[in-house]
Amino acid sequence: MKRSLDADRRRLLLRCAEGAVVMGAAGLWLPACDAPRVDELPPDGDAGITPDAALAQVDVDGLRAEIWMEDRAIQAYATLGPALSADLRSVAALFKEHHEVHREDGASKLRAMGVSPPAPPTDLPEDLPDLDSGDVAILEYALLLERQAVRAYMGLIAQLTRDSHRYGAANILGSELSHLLALEAALGDGTSPPLALITDVLEAPEDEG
Repeated sequence: MKRSLDADRRRLLLRCAEGAVVMGAAGLWLPACDAPRVDELPPDGDAGITPDAALAQVDVDGLRAEIWMEDRAIQAYATLGPALSADLRSVAALFKEHHEVHREDGASKLRAMGVSPPAPPTDLPEDLPDLDSGDVAILEYALLLERQAVRAYMGLIAQLTRDSHRYGAANILGSELSHLLALEAALGDGTSPPLALITDVLEAPEDEG
């Protein structure tokens, strides 16, 4: 059944999206000067890999994962955004623009390391909702992607080895959280403040012993 947001929730989403503008554009372009170029690292030992090269590869893998995740979000907003009600399309366009900035952040850091960024995918994800499924279904899918992005960037901050890469991921995390808060505020049941959803994103540590 096609479901739409009521007028109050639509206004709330639009207001929250306005607040996401600054977070989405701020602080991403930190220099990547502390990252060695992969093609300039000399081999060492029988394995042919230096400690620096191993650390650089960790960052290469993390940045490629960042780009894959951002490509998925860009595809989703580009495909599903036009199917939203007219007054909500600007939200999808804004969030898509943020994700494009995030993608370029990862791509520029890879290029600084002498690595070519992966090309954008040509196939659409199989789990995209139908275009005629309504605003709620489309925004719920967007919320799922933003939740996954928040979890992923939390992991990347811990994984990346270069300071500029970690700072960049932390700034992007702020943007992803702003998307998440906006969507949760519009789609939630209204019984708790939006910041309470962060407890759903942070996974509790397993008990030891």
